[in-house]
Amino acid sequence: LQDRDGRIWAGTRVHGLFQVRKRGETYEATPHPGLKKVSVRFLLEDRQGTLWVATADSGLIRVKNNSVRSYDTRGGLSDNWVNVLFQDSSDNLWIGTQVGGLFVIPAGKDTIEPFPGTDKLSGNAIRAFYEDHEKTLWVGREGGGLNSIRNTKIAIYTKKNGLPSDNIFGIYQDHLGTMWTGSRGNGVNIIKNGKIT
Repeated sequence: LQDRDGRIWAGTRVHGLFQVRKRGETYEATPHPGLKKVSVRFLLEDRQGTLWVATADSGLIRVKNNSVRSYDTRGGLSDNWVNVLFQDSSDNLWIGTQVGGLFVIPAGKDTIEPFPGTDKLSGNAIRAFYEDHEKTLWVGREGGGLNSIRNTKIAIYTKKNGLPSDNIFGIYQDHLGTMWTGSRGNGVNIIKNGKIT
């Protein structure tokens, strides 16, 4: 990840978070002093310039102005394994966990809240997020297919209603409004006007 100040951040599964700097013709990786032993799954820089680190063992970590704050099972999460992060157009930070479901840090707040409709969503492991042109949040799940959330309305797409795979790892909407999803084991799926093709 390259942040707004041009710094390059690299996360590893075993040795934590590194900042990568160019030294002449080579690059040098320096471990972040507070994050040497975490297993990094995903990195995101929000619109406010804060770096968020999703980990497989330490929950969610915020790096801001050289200070580190952890959000884990003692601070609102039900699972310390965080797979993916997403900031929507309203600046809400969405948190997808491995087995604990969907969480959010609402814009302007500093606390994690469980998504109130988590029990209505399919599956547990969240692998992808996307916000479409109409501000609908799409959630890709491993073993749970695809969910769309708009206000309080939730739609579920799985193999039971025509989705070729319940393992969704990538989501994108093209300029015509067609939703494209990337799956593990079944290629690319298309959803247009609410119908799977």
